[in-house]
Order: sequence, then structure tokens, then C-alpha cells
Amino acid sequence: MTKRIKTIDKKFLEMTFVKYAITALTIMALIISSGFYVLNSVQNHLKNNITENLSLSLNTTLEVFEIWVKEKKGVAYFLMNEDQTQKNILSILEKTQDNDFEKNDLLALEEAIALKNHLAPIVESMDFVGYVLFNTSGRQVAALLDSAVGENNLMGYSDFFSRSLKGEVCLSLPFISEINLVGEDGKLRPGMPTMFISYPVKNLHDEIIGVMAFRLKPETEFSKIFMGARTGSTGEAYAFSKDGRMLSDTRFLDHLRAIGIIPNELWSHSLLAVNIRNPGGNLVEGFTPETPPDQWPLTFMAAEATQGNSGVNVEGYNDYRGVPVVGAWTWLPEYDMGFTKEIDLKEAYSAVNMLQALFYDVLIGLCLLTAISVWSFWKRKRADINLSISNKYYKAVIKSSIDPIIFTDMKGVILSFNPSAERVFKFSASEIIGKDISHIISDSDNQQDNSSTHASVFNQIFAKVRDKSDPHLWGVSKNKERFPIEIRASKVKIDAGAIICCIISDISDIVESRQKNLEITNQLEILLNSIAEGVCRLDMNGKVYFMNPSASKILGFQETEAIGQDFFSLVQPIGRNGRSFIKSREHLAQIIREGNLYESVEDEFHKNTGEIFDAEFTLAPIKRDDETLGCVLTFKDIGVRKKREALMIKLKEEAEQASKAKSEFLSRMSHELRTPMNAILGFAQLTYNNPNQSLTPDQKENIMEICKAGERLLFLINEVLELSEIDKGDISLSMEPVCVSSLLNDVADVMKQVAVKNSIELINEVSMGQSVFAYADRIRLKQVLMNLLSNGIKYTPAGGKVWLRCEVNSETTIRISVKDTGVGIPEELQSRLFQPFDRLNADNGDVEGTGIGLTLCKRLTELMKGSICFENCSEGGSCFSVELQKAEATDLNDPTPENVDEALIENSGESKKIIYIEDNPANHRLMEKLFSGKKGFDLLTAHEGGIGIDLAMATLPDLILMDINLPGMDGYSTLRTLKRLSETKNIPVIALSAKASEKDIERALLAGFNHFVPKPIDIDKLFDLIESELRSI
Repeated sequence: MTKRIKTIDKKFLEMTFVKYAITALTIMALIISSGFYVLNSVQNHLKNNITENLSLSLNTTLEVFEIWVKEKKGVAYFLMNEDQTQKNILSILEKTQDNDFEKNDLLALEEAIALKNHLAPIVESMDFVGYVLFNTSGRQVAALLDSAVGENNLMGYSDFFSRSLKGEVCLSLPFISEINLVGEDGKLRPGMPTMFISYPVKNLHDEIIGVMAFRLKPETEFSKIFMGARTGSTGEAYAFSKDGRMLSDTRFLDHLRAIGIIPNELWSHSLLAVNIRNPGGNLVEGFTPETPPDQWPLTFMAAEATQGNSGVNVEGYNDYRGVPVVGAWTWLPEYDMGFTKEIDLKEAYSAVNMLQALFYDVLIGLCLLTAISVWSFWKRKRADINLSISNKYYKAVIKSSIDPIIFTDMKGVILSFNPSAERVFKFSASEIIGKDISHIISDSDNQQDNSSTHASVFNQIFAKVRDKSDPHLWGVSKNKERFPIEIRASKVKIDAGAIICCIISDISDIVESRQKNLEITNQLEILLNSIAEGVCRLDMNGKVYFMNPSASKILGFQETEAIGQDFFSLVQPIGRNGRSFIKSREHLAQIIREGNLYESVEDEFHKNTGEIFDAEFTLAPIKRDDETLGCVLTFKDIGVRKKREALMIKLKEEAEQASKAKSEFLSRMSHELRTPMNAILGFAQLTYNNPNQSLTPDQKENIMEICKAGERLLFLINEVLELSEIDKGDISLSMEPVCVSSLLNDVADVMKQVAVKNSIELINEVSMGQSVFAYADRIRLKQVLMNLLSNGIKYTPAGGKVWLRCEVNSETTIRISVKDTGVGIPEELQSRLFQPFDRLNADNGDVEGTGIGLTLCKRLTELMKGSICFENCSEGGSCFSVELQKAEATDLNDPTPENVDEALIENSGESKKIIYIEDNPANHRLMEKLFSGKKGFDLLTAHEGGIGIDLAMATLPDLILMDINLPGMDGYSTLRTLKRLSETKNIPVIALSAKASEKDIERALLAGFNHFVPKPIDIDKLFDLIESELRSI
């Protein structure tokens, strides 16, 4: 009978197995067919996306190119139509149309030199390499680069000249330069690429008389257009010509150098060196073509584009490296070149390939899972047969368990109570079996709370069986003690139905430890959630273990997306301009492994959207018992800070440019005003001092007013010029230890007369015995103090006082103060105190001034490494203080002027010949009148440098007076010629100029002038200088 039952069970088991296997195989077939359908749909969708992306990228590149061309043409048009440039261009073309000039003659043309001097800095700032000017025969009559001048070979390289000569504005294709140009290694090299933007040059009759072309560097300017289309690791865009030559740089320079298409040198490039031809195989993977490169066919893309066609190919074709790519292309007939955007086929379809591989992996897994499932089913059914055998061992296990094990029915009535349960709950089995489980288990830890019901307790235990939750329950012993317990409950099926098996553990120690950990975790979570910086924990391999909300917000990644990912691969896939982070990641991985601190580093991070931002991050190791477990990475977005810094730099540069322009304008205006002032003051002094002409008192008074007004204007001009020199940095100081007491006494002696004249008492509180030295420029410090004293005297009412004080401020500084009893300065005006030309609303008063003095004082003091400050005095008036660095006492003696012999040159019976070279007629007349009243001089004049040289050769004068700013040949050129001639090289030459900055004076003396006399001329000093120079001959 037993054998028959086993046979029936075996047949039933076999029939069930067959049904289960057929069902499993049917489901698997449906899943496979659905997978293939989805895979095919995704592939078609991806092709459409690739087509759209390629077309969009290509169109964007075309728009950038059109903007670039428009910008460059606009800049070129502006440069050649600027007044000074156009004037020089027309003059050069009018002189050189007959081609009679040699190269050296062309280089020496005054207009060509002026054009170069004018355009050189502008061209460089506009990213042009240079310019070339052609006459109508194609000869290059002027250029920024001297090697291009005098040639006519550019017509053989490109047709832009002939097209522009017909009136067209042209952008030439890149071609091999006719001259040597600077390569990437900074050296002049032949064969470098170049290109031009050319404009026709028209005269006043609207006739084309030449062509002006601006040279561009295609490997930088033109190629930059295509860099923005470099996507992923292989996506690139480039331009090509009708014959299939590449006209821009490629991103695969390393590939091309490695496979020998271009030289393996730093200066090599792909422009005009790479042909867009199909080699027949992948050169990068080592394919060796059997035919020479000139016999290779054009690539599919190039063949289509050069026929004037535009299109897209997403099925794949070989590019110039033989690598399969997909691409989009178009032809630009107006520029006679094509554009293309390509990306490696493998990268373009990487998502589909990955999905396909995943699909096959899933398919294989599904097959394995089905086989395992069928095998498990068979095994489980066989196990059921042996289940009854193990029942006898079950009771023994329950009795021997160290944990309480309780069985209840489905209503919660206790059916079994093992010995461990008796020990823990202090109930015997006979006392508790048959009672409700709520007698020993509660859902409250309150000793006084006896409200736990059978329903609430049993529902929580049953929930444990249903959804594997962890009910928070408490055990209740016989003596009413409560303790936390953990219940592992499971439903056990038996013949009579089902029962619940509860395995109970006392978790008092675990709960206490868990509570402490929870409090720490909560505090840590609050802290991490409140930090504005991104915080991540990385393991030893750099993979993300934790990420706080700020990190998720900054990067755009959810924590679940980032967990398990390599952090630096996630945020640094590729940098700006294709920058690789491989070496950087290897370095950071080594830092993590070694457990080193890596802090305050600025780098580029990627957001989830692909946006790149500037970040600052720190790596701190996590260690336990000298073992490195990983690191904590903190970072923050510093983009706003970087933009603010860039904006501040830009604003600073703009302010400096504006200040420079202002200074240059003031310097030029001061020079222009000095020249007429020379004649005004000279003639006024000549008239006043003329012994041969008697003047009435009124006339003398009028002339004195002219002189006073002229001197006041000259003072203003000098202050403006000095301010501009400080702004330009042209002023130089002679810093030395200066005895303050000696200097202040000199200043007080000079200003005492001014104070007396204004009925002001000047009190000098510095004694000669006060030996204090300041580190300063003596002359400039004296100028500052006299200016402050002058202001104190001017703005103090009659009967007031002005004090001059000096005190040691600290061990390293001294303070010199000028205090007055004037009206003081209102608080609302004090912020404008040191602004140039701002007289603080004093313009309407009767006190004369320029508003520059305090500005000069402040800037001169700062140049001497000092500071100047102001305060209103509580008893009235104001106090200006100059603080300077203290210097060590030294035995320096103040210079004492030597006695000067003021006697006139003795007339030995021969007049001294003096030539005066000056282009201003008024200055000619002034000088002639000055010398007419002096005996022993014979004055000859010339209005140009060349005439002055001829006159000097003919008369061999004893002395030459010469204005530097002469028309045509200026004073420097004239001096060089005089020094080269044996007859005139030893004749002393004195320079006269209205440009009298320290830099101008230094330049004149270095050039060879014996002396420098600034305009307006001090007549007495001029004649003293002439007599001194003639006496030394």
C-alpha cells in the first residue's frame, strides 16, 4: 500500500513539473519578443536624435562662422576707414602706382612708417596678425611685416586680391603663407597657414586704386569657430576646400602625429596638411594602405559636399583617419568651402550598444533563472516528501533554543511555551498556555499602563508576519517588569490550518545603544543638512558612500543616483575645451589611498545638466585605529565669486584705461598751452625790461598783470602736467633720508612772506635741534608741505594763525602737521577732499586755486610710501597731517648752491654765432628781440631741421638752440645728423620743448642734447645757461 502511494505521488509530481516548465517557457518567449521590438524602436529613435543633434551642431557652427566673418569685416572696415589710416593709405598708393620704388624706399616712406606705428598696436589688439597694402598692379607697397613689402607674389597664392580689385570684400580661404610666420612654438617657420580679409581702396573720385588686406592666423582665430562643436570624446567640426583639404584644426592632432599624417612636432597642425580622403581602413588601429594618399578617394561626406550637396549620414562611413563616423555636412558656395560635424560611430551608438548588451545579458539571465526556477520547483516538491521525516527533530530544536519560542493560533492564544520562555517571562508553561499573548507582551513601556489589548498586540505581531516590519513591543514578566523585545514571527502551515511561531529576544542593551546612536545620527543629519557646502563621503576607491542635500542641490544629482559612483568621474567627465582629468583623477585616487589632507583646491565640476562650474574642494581622510577608511570631500560653487573677481578686474582695467586717456589728454593739452605761453610771457618780459623803450606807469602795471596772469596759468599747466605724469607712472623719485627740521625751516622761511602779506601768523614749532629724519624725496616733500601751508594761509581769515609741527608717531613713522584757525571743512564735503579739480564749492569765493594741489599732495605722499589725512579741530579750523617712514639719522648735508659768476662773456672782438631752429614764427621774433639787446651774439634762425643742418654746415656756429617738436625731421633726427657730421659733431646743442616731463627731459639728455630748457622760457636762466656753455668751449 505504501509503495502504491509513492508511485501515485511520483506521477503527480511529474505532471505538475511539465505544466510548470511549459508556462515558464511561454512567458520567457513573450519577454524575448517584446525585448527585440523595444530594442529596434530605441535604435530608430536614437538615429533620429543623432540626425537632429548633428544638424543642430552644424547649423550653430555656421551661425558662429557668419558672426565671426561679420565681426572681422566690420573691424577691418573700421580700421581702414579711420581718418589717419585712410590718409596714409591714399598717400602711399598715390606715390607707388608707378612701381618705381625699391623695397627699402617703400619701407622708408614716411606714410608707411606712420601707418605701421598707428596700426601695429591696434591690429594686434583686434587679433589680426598684420596687414598688406597692394597697388593696382598687385605689388605689396606697405605691410606690418617688413618681409612682405615690395613683393607681388600673394596673387599666386589666393584670388582675394583680384576679387577685391573688382570691388568685392573678400574672406580668403586659408593657404600656405608667402612669408615666414610664428608657429605654436614661438619661432618663425616657413609653410605656416594664413588667410586674409580684403577691402578695395577707393580715392576721392570713388575709383579703386588698391587693396587693403588684414592677415589672420587660421590655426587660432578661424579654428576656434569649430571648437565649440567638439562634443563627447570624438565629436568634431571642421572646414574643407573643394579639393578636399582640411582648412581648420582637428581635435585628433595626437592621432595624426602618431600615424604620420603630420609631423610629430609641437608646431605641426592639420590646416592644409590633411586631405579628407578615405584610406580604406582604420589608420588609428594600425591599418596600412597599399596605395599612396593622393590616390585615396574622397570620403563619402567630402564627395557629397564638394558636389554642392548638404546632407546627413547616420549609417556610418569612414573619415580621413579611416575611423567609422556619422556626420552632417553642407557646402558654402559664397566662400567656396564646406563645413561638417562628425562623431565616431561607436560613440554615437554607445547607448544602443550598451542597451543591446544589457538585453542579451538579461536574456541569458532569464534563461538561467527559468532553469533554476524549474529545478527549484522540482527540488521543493521532492523536499515535501521528506518533510515528515524532519518533524521529529523540530520539537527537540525548540526545547533546546536559548531564545524564547512561543506558538499561538491565528487568534493569539498561546499553544506552546518553551523552557527559555519560562526563564525569561517567569511563567511556567502550565500557567500561560491557553491564555492570550497580551498577558506577556505589551505595546507600551509604561509600568502603570495595563491597557494593552489582545487586538493591538496581536495585530502588531501579525503585521510582522505579513510585511516583515519590526514592531516596537515590550515583554511583561510575571512580576510586572517590562523590557524591550524583538519578535521574529512567521506563519507555519499545518494540516489543521496555520499557526504563528514567535522567536523572542531581549534587546534591552541593543535598544539603549540604538537610542544613543539615533541621537548622534540626528545631530549629524541636522548639521549636514544645514551646511551650505556640499559634503560627500567617499570610500577608498573614490566612490560615493553619502551625499548631503547641499551637494545634491549644487550638482543636480539625487543621492540615490550618486551612491556607488566614482565621484570624480561623475563630476569631471571632461573639462572645458576638451580638457582631460585622467591624470588629475589618478593623483586624487593616490591621495585618498595614502590618507593625506588635500585642501583649498580650485577645479571644474560638472552638474547633472552638463553645465560646468568652478568649484573649490577639500579632501580630509577618515581614519580609525590608524586605518584609512576613505575620506570626506567638501566643496562649494565659487562661480559667483569668480565672476565678481573677473568683473572687478575688468572694471579696474577700464578705470585704468580711462585714467590713462585722461592723463595723455592733459599732457598733450599742457604741451600745446606751453608753446603760446612762451611767446606771451617772453614778449611781456621783453617789453617791460627794454631799456630802449620808455613805458608809462599804467603800461608797466598792465604788463605786470599780464605776467602775473601768465605765471598763474603756467603754474596751473605745470600742476596738470605733473598730475598726468603721476597717473602715467612717468615720475621718478629720489628717496633718501631727509632732515625734517632743516626742511621745515626752509619751508617756513619761504612761506613766512606769504603769511605776512595775508596778515596770518605762521608759527614754526620745529627747532633746528630736533634731529629727525624721514625717508622721502626732499624736493617732492617740500612741494607737498608748501602746498599745505599755502592752503592754510589762503583759507584762514586775516588775523588767524597757522602752525607747522613735527612729532615722532611711532618707532617707524613720523607725522608732520599743518594746522590752521580757518573755517574748517564741512563733513559732507570731506569725501571729495582729494578729488582733482574739486574746490569744495570754493569757486564762488575770492580765493584763487585750481583744485589740483591736494590731489598732488596725496599722490606724491603715497609715492613716497606715506599717507596724508585730515581732521577738523574741535576749537575750529582744520589740520592736515603727512605720515612718512622714519629713517636712520645720517650725516647728510643739505646742498648749498655754489656762487655763480653772473658776468657776461667778454667780447673778444668776435661775435658768438648762435643758430635758433624753431617752426613757430612768434618764437622766432621773440628770440630775435632778446638777442638784439645783447652784445657779442650773432643769431641765425631756421624753421626746419634740414635747413638748420645746412646753415650749421655753412656757418659752423658756437651754439645751437633747437625746438624738439619740429615738423618733418624732428629735433632728435636733426641732432643725430649733426652728431654724425665731422664739422658739426662737437657743437653744443640745447633743447627747447613745451613737453617737459621728467621722462621727456631724461630722453633728451640721453639722446645727446647738452641741456634741456622747458617752455615757457625763463629768459635769465636761458642766458645764464648760454653764457656758461660758451664759456666752457
